[in-house]
Amino acid sequence: MKAAFRNIAVEAREGFIAIRVTLENRSSKVWDTGAFFLGWQLFDPEANRFISDGEWTALPGPVPPGQSAALTVRVAFPPEPGSYHIYVSPLEPQGGWLYHQGEKFLLIAAEVAGGRVRVVNWELTSSRQLRLRNVR
Repeated sequence: MKAAFRNIAVEAREGFIAIRVTLENRSSKVWDTGAFFLGWQLFDPEANRFISDGEWTALPGPVPPGQSAALTVRVAFPPEPGSYHIYVSPLEPQGGWLYHQGEKFLLIAAEVAGGRVRVVNWELTSSRQLRLRNVR
């Protein structure tokens, strides 16, 4: 499944990050509600360790090829201070995370300190691009 991120907005709030995106269906199949989601995973970048899966956000309705859907995701953080990476990616329950299949995903770097969340930066990237960056 091919998806493109559009109209990305990432905002730090009290204890969480709100993410608004428009996902464009660039595949040849209809994305059905209940069979295609936008989800997130939380990582510790310093230890290169997976922390947790977040909630999966369902589509508001079927999305035909060439059409788009606007989605909002809320990422809550552990209370422990530190640096975190959030991977935001489409996924299919039967096929898994699209970023594992080479598709681009939204990578958000964030910090928690004093009970506050701060967005350090965000970018669209792929697993391949991250591997190449780490080799250099």
